[in-house]
Amino acid sequence: MTIYCGIDGCSAGWLVISTLGNNYKYGVFSSVSELNVKHPEIQACLIDVPIGFSSKEKPRTIDARMRRELTGRASTVFTTPSRKAVYAKSYAKAKDINMMIEGKSLSKQAFCISPKIKEVDQFLRQSPSLKLVEAHPEISFKYLNGGCVLKTQKSKPDGIEERLSILEIYNRKTPDLYKKILQNTLRKHIKRDDIVDAICLSISMELGAQKLQFLRDDNTFDERGIEMKIGYFDPSLPNI
Repeated sequence: MTIYCGIDGCSAGWLVISTLGNNYKYGVFSSVSELNVKHPEIQACLIDVPIGFSSKEKPRTIDARMRRELTGRASTVFTTPSRKAVYAKSYAKAKDINMMIEGKSLSKQAFCISPKIKEVDQFLRQSPSLKLVEAHPEISFKYLNGGCVLKTQKSKPDGIEERLSILEIYNRKTPDLYKKILQNTLRKHIKRDDIVDAICLSISMELGAQKLQFLRDDNTFDERGIEMKIGYFDPSLPNI
């Protein structure tokens, strides 16, 4: 039985939601490796974390592509650090490295999630059976919403409500799942928008398992041979 997941980073680690028809399961894991060990039956996931990095020879262009896709909401896409910047020991050093490689500095937000980016990069080097595909929730929501970019902010009540109403179209149990996770977790560990994003990626992964679409980088692979692409599901496209 093939099981697919949506994964979103949170303060407690990773919120993982798996789907099988209208049946959902969720869990919070300290690492992606822990998920892989405890649930080897999970085969593929959409994950909200950068996969593949810039180098001098192969700059990552997919972030700019996503910004063009999200008219009016381009600020939801931050510039992914170069690989050497991800592994830097301090923010100051990371900024210097990124400036040297990409000719631009690095946001504090990007540096703060570097531990998670590095974790996934190291996990992928092990050539695991678990397939991780980079995703961006706002890109996924755009296509689940008929190709229209959502203008509301996911951190606001109206933004949560709008996103849940879209997800309920594809799975009627979405509101119940959201409430269940909300009631059984702490906000200091998992924010409301973490839950919504993970559900979105889970639904997109399950429905698009056989026909995921991709935004692709100008450089198909980074310097280590890792593919740079963003996965999403477009329900308007015919089944193949």
